Amino acid sequence: MNFNYILYLPDLLAMLVLMLVLVFLRRRSDSKDVTLWLVGLCFIFVEAVASDAYRFTPVKHAASHSIALVAYILAGLTFAWAARKDNVRVRDFLFFCVATGVPLVGLATLYGMGVKVRPYYVGLVVAGIVLDLICTVVFLRTVRFIALVLVLQALLWVPMFWLARTGNLRGLTYWGLGYLYLLVAAALWGVMKRSRIGGAVMVAGFVLYSLCLFTHPYLPPNSMADQLNDQVWTLQKFFVTIGLLLVLLDEQNRRNEGLALQDALTGLPNRRLFDDRMGQAIERCERFGTQFAVFTIDLDGFKAVNDALGHRKGDEVLREAASRLSRVVRSADTLARCGGDEFSVITNDITDPIVCERIAEQLRRSLVGFGDNFETGVAVTLSCSVGYALYPRDARDATQLQEIADRRMYVAKRAAKEAKMAVVS
Repeated sequence: MNFNYILYLPDLLAMLVLMLVLVFLRRRSDSKDVTLWLVGLCFIFVEAVASDAYRFTPVKHAASHSIALVAYILAGLTFAWAARKDNVRVRDFLFFCVATGVPLVGLATLYGMGVKVRPYYVGLVVAGIVLDLICTVVFLRTVRFIALVLVLQALLWVPMFWLARTGNLRGLTYWGLGYLYLLVAAALWGVMKRSRIGGAVMVAGFVLYSLCLFTHPYLPPNSMADQLNDQVWTLQKFFVTIGLLLVLLDEQNRRNEGLALQDALTGLPNRRLFDDRMGQAIERCERFGTQFAVFTIDLDGFKAVNDALGHRKGDEVLREAASRLSRVVRSADTLARCGGDEFSVITNDITDPIVCERIAEQLRRSLVGFGDNFETGVAVTLSCSVGYALYPRDARDATQLQEIADRRMYVAKRAAKEAKMAVVS
């Protein structure tokens, strides 16, 4: 019995460990496509095990060879699914995967099992051409996209038809595999940001896959080139696995950065992000000669909420207040929770104090009556006081702008209290 397969066990164990790390990171990721990448890597792992069984065990060569080739195709289709663009409809992409994948799986199974009947291969290639053409006509609507898909189909099926007709069954099988992984690399390059090192590593891994698959049928067995190809073949799966690991770590870092700039209770920008947006607004106004306004919002009666209902109910009130304020703030502007029951707003392209008064009134109305009978049997009234400052009319410094907005807010708060006391008296 050949025990050379033992030499490949460390590679399999290393890949298995990396996949377990990815599974652990998957639990912390919001990306839905990570599961697809893991499924694809599982197929690659199956291919690696089946390939070792094919090369180093004397039993069931044909079955293990077929399993390895089919696992490669299923992995490629899974990776292609994970790399598809968001504007591609799931139904359309599914039909294209089936139309392309079924003939490729049939071809790989025939070749792996050692079938040499040329008409079978020609028939499967013709079936693949017909299925892809039907999917193109039925599911695609844009003429430009149809033309692109037809070109891609021609690059896949025309060489395969010629290879099938000439009886180059080995080259036929590996051309389909290599082309599939080249498409995955191209799709991944289109959706991954080029600045991401993880995405670049993954693309490099799939390009290596395709090059190894393209050249494999034409290298002399046991030659130096064949041995080099075999080493690269072993290396490429780690490119993809490590690349995905880097992508997940980058995603985790960006999420942590987002949490550092986000209020944990309401999900709004926090003071740090608000100050940064303020600086950006000042720079933009200096560059283009425009103006903006800063609003300070303080909840009136919030202390009574905490005293009467407790801090947990107070947190619910703050979340609801943030939601109500968000409805009257434009998407291009910034609403932030700057601490306690204080919120702040930056509104761009505001030039008139009259407009500021109108916006302040909208903010006040959004909370009018909110909190009345918030909990059965307990009456709590919640409203807000609003102050504003205009840049550069009131000040040209961020700190001074906020101080002016705060002063006007406290003036409004005192005026509201005095008006309420006058009504009561």
